[in-house]
Amino acid sequence: MLAQELLLKQRSEVLHALCRSGSAEHLERVLDVLLAQGELGWEDYQSIQVPGRALHTNARQLLDLLYTKGEEACRIFFAAVNQVFPEGQRVGLSSGCPPPLEDRVQKTSAETVLIQRLSLVCKLQDCVDGALEALLESGHFSSEERDEVLLPVHTPSQQARRLLDHVGSKGESAASALLQFIQRRQESGSQQNQRELEIPKGIVSSGSKVCQSTSAPKYSKTIKGIGPPDRYVG
Repeated sequence: MLAQELLLKQRSEVLHALCRSGSAEHLERVLDVLLAQGELGWEDYQSIQVPGRALHTNARQLLDLLYTKGEEACRIFFAAVNQVFPEGQRVGLSSGCPPPLEDRVQKTSAETVLIQRLSLVCKLQDCVDGALEALLESGHFSSEERDEVLLPVHTPSQQARRLLDHVGSKGESAASALLQFIQRRQESGSQQNQRELEIPKGIVSSGSKVCQSTSAPKYSKTIKGIGPPDRYVG
C-alpha cells in the first residue's frame, strides 16, 4: 500500500500515537526529523506549532499537510515515526519497511543546526541557560529572546527547540556561535571525565601504605616474656 493511502487509512492510530499521554514530545520529535529532511519549511512548521492550540489540533494539521504534499512526504513521515518511536510503541502504525532516511550534506553552520536538530535538542536540553548566556554575550540574542525561551511553561526539550528556532532565524553567525558553545562544552566534559578517571598519585601512595600496614604479620608484636620464635630456648 502506498504511504499516502496508509496515512489516510491509519489516521486515527497515528493521531493517538502522536498525542499519547497528552505529551507533545512525540509530535515535536517527528517534526524535528521532517525539518531536518527538508520536508517541512519554517512556514509549515509554524502553521503546525501554534502556541496555545490543542495538541490534537496541531497533530491533525501535520497529517493534513503531509497528505497534500503527496507520496514522498508521507513516506518520509513513516520513516520518521520508525526513527522516533520505540518499537513497542508503533502498534497500529504498520508502515511496512520504509527506506531509511538519507543523510543530508551540511555545508554551513546554519544547515548543520537544521539537519542535526534532533540530536542538538538532546545535547542542549541540559544546558539551555549556558547556551543562551553565550549567545547573549556574543550579541546574537537579546534579553527578551532569552526570557521567551526560558518561559517556565516549556519543558527542557521545548526550551532547546525554541532556542534552535531563534538561532535558525538569525542566520550563519548565530548558528556558528551555538555550535562553538556545544563543542567547547563537549571538550570540557571529556577533559573532566578524563581527570576523574585518573587516580592522583598521592592517593595511590597512601593506599599502598595502608595495604602494607594492614597486611603486616600479627606476630610482629611480642608478648611480654616471650621473644620471637628464633630466640626461644627450650
